Amino acid sequence: LGAEFTEDHSIQANTIVNRITDDEVENYEGWSRDTDRDIRVYGMSWTERMVFSQQALGKHVLKPLGGLSLDWRYAFSTAVRDEPDKRNVSYRYEESNDRWVIFNHTSGNSRDYITVGDDVHNGALDLTFPFKQWTDEDASIKAGAAILLKQRERDIRRFWYENMGYITE
Repeated sequence: LGAEFTEDHSIQANTIVNRITDDEVENYEGWSRDTDRDIRVYGMSWTERMVFSQQALGKHVLKPLGGLSLDWRYAFSTAVRDEPDKRNVSYRYEESNDRWVIFNHTSGNSRDYITVGDDVHNGALDLTFPFKQWTDEDASIKAGAAILLKQRERDIRRFWYENMGYITE
C-alpha cells in the first residue's frame, strides 16, 4: 500500500503475516536395548508459530534545501512459538508383575507448557545531498543513522510424572 503525494513525496506500508500449526501424536512400542525390556512411549504436542511484520517507509525531496533527499523507514516484527501442552510418557514392561510401569526415559515423563516470543523494532533515516562536482558531473553525499532493538521472552513450565505404582489395562 502506498501513496505518491507529489513527485517529491511518497510513503509506503507493507504487512506480512504467516501462521503455521502442527499437531503431532507419537505412540510406539518395542524392545529397548537401553532398558533390556519392552517399552511404550506416548507423546502429544500442538505447536503454533506466527510471524507478523509491518513496515512503513517514505521518501521526500526538499527542493528549497538544494534538493536534499530524506529517506526513512521503520519496521516492527513479532514472532511467537506456543506449545500449550506437550506431553510425553514412557512405560516399561515388568514381566515379573505382568504390568507396565512408568520409568525415566530420554523422551521424558512430562507435560511442558512453552511460549517463546521475539519483538524487533528497526528504524533508519538517510539524508542525501546532491551537488555538482568541479567537472560539472552529478554527485551526492549521503549520511544516515539506523537503530535495531530486539527483545525475547520465554516461559517454560515443566511438570514430571512420578511413579506411584502399577497401572492396569
